[in-house]
Amino acid sequence: MTEFRQDGRPRMAPGQVVTRKFPVMTAGTPATADRDSWTVMWSSR
Repeated sequence: MTEFRQDGRPRMAPGQVVTRKFPVMTAGTPATADRDSWTVMWSSR
């Protein structure tokens, strides 16, 4: 849901646009990571 200012313009952060499409969280090439350097840990607390 989009909030609007008193003058009718959408209340958006600079550089953002209102869309009814699926939101894209990044623009450009996604960052990559070396999977061999990752460690997954979990706890059963």
